Amino acid sequence: MLRVCRSCGAVFDGGCAAMKCPKCVAAERSSTLRPRVCRTCGRTFDGGPRAWYCPECRAIRRREQGRAGQARVAAGTTRKLGSTGVCEICGKEYIVASGLQRYCPGCAPDAVREIDRAQARAWAQANTTPEGRRKARSAAAALHKCVVCGKLFRHDPARGKATTCSKECSAALHDARSREWEAANREYRSKYRRERRAEKKRKEDNIND
Repeated sequence: MLRVCRSCGAVFDGGCAAMKCPKCVAAERSSTLRPRVCRTCGRTFDGGPRAWYCPECRAIRRREQGRAGQARVAAGTTRKLGSTGVCEICGKEYIVASGLQRYCPGCAPDAVREIDRAQARAWAQANTTPEGRRKARSAAAALHKCVVCGKLFRHDPARGKATTCSKECSAALHDARSREWEAANREYRSKYRRERRAEKKRKEDNIND
């Protein structure tokens, strides 16, 4: 079944649930960075599976956590680095290397990997549905009419939701809009230029004096 990749716009042969071509799928899987929604401000940002907060909110949380950590140190409720802890999975003792350490070095990689997988599954269930995939495929395959030449084209993800079919038409549209603005604001531009020239002359006169 022919599909249109929603990332690059290429036509490829895929199943009913396929939304991206094999090349884009491989490129996406090479990195865990995905659009995430900040749990504090709701802003969308690029982050890994365990990125819960945008950079700005993350910086605020770090400052707050730093103050809380200093309070725990002052109260004597923190574990000292180099002390002995007990792994929550296997029960073995380990040397504490960080304040948040919960597992021994042998169990930590698998434990962290399972946490990442669980979060990835939860995100997929909350953000992908058959209806959503169908809508995304329809949007990727939809044809749009260029506002300059009238040619039908598909959106190129690199250009966003463009209203023109090519860079040439985009440049033509920009020129047309610039001419319209100049025509509508000629008096304002003339006044602005006169004031700039007068200001420049005043500065030159002050320097000569």
